[in-house]
Amino acid sequence: MELALVLPVLALLLFAIIDFGLALNARIQVANAVREGARLGAVIWPAPDVEIKVRDRVLSRTGLVINANVGPIEVSFPQGRFTGGSVMVKAECSYRFMFPFLADLASMGCGSSAVMRLE
Repeated sequence: MELALVLPVLALLLFAIIDFGLALNARIQVANAVREGARLGAVIWPAPDVEIKVRDRVLSRTGLVINANVGPIEVSFPQGRFTGGSVMVKAECSYRFMFPFLADLASMGCGSSAVMRLE
């Protein structure tokens, strides 16, 4: 009798923990993809199509993120394109929880940005 009362609560808690862990994994994957894109931009910044290559690198690394919508990827050179300047890469992301109870209550942002010095 007690198991019938406690089991749904435990199952709810277990699925919530798994879903939250997947959300944190999505955040980490997007942060790593943005960091890799910024590193690529810092190395090949003189190339005329550097923005396209950086966006492609970030998108290729975020393609495996589960239940997340990766938005536009911004690549900018806030100080200009010269050695010692910087490249900034920013990606917006929103994680959709899989568990219906959590999906109705909240969503989690998993966007990230990275800045690196041009070499």
